Amino acid sequence: MVFLFVNIADEGGIVLDNLSVSRTVLSIEDLLLEQSKFLVYANPITEGKINVVLPNNNIINENVEVKLFSLRGELIYTEKTLAQKEMTLALPKQNLSGVYFLIIKGERFNSTQKVVF
Repeated sequence: MVFLFVNIADEGGIVLDNLSVSRTVLSIEDLLLEQSKFLVYANPITEGKINVVLPNNNIINENVEVKLFSLRGELIYTEKTLAQKEMTLALPKQNLSGVYFLIIKGERFNSTQKVVF
């Protein structure tokens, strides 16, 4: 992000200043955390399909287990599959509404995202 500040001085002059803000990884832990998140879209989910984009190519073709839990801890959906960079999960026909947790777990990957139906 770039912010432009304009300061009009009393002496009749104008001062312009640019401030650039970028995200910086401060530690190895921050970097590992950033690489462990997957993207879910469209969120909220409206058609019973969850599109998932995994964060890196290191886990492609790895066996993963995908689980969807309700806020009460009820297992709604589970599937074992080979990880792909982009995956579409077709949920069984259920009237889901509210907030759920989608968990993707493999040998070298374990992450949870909140999804809304």
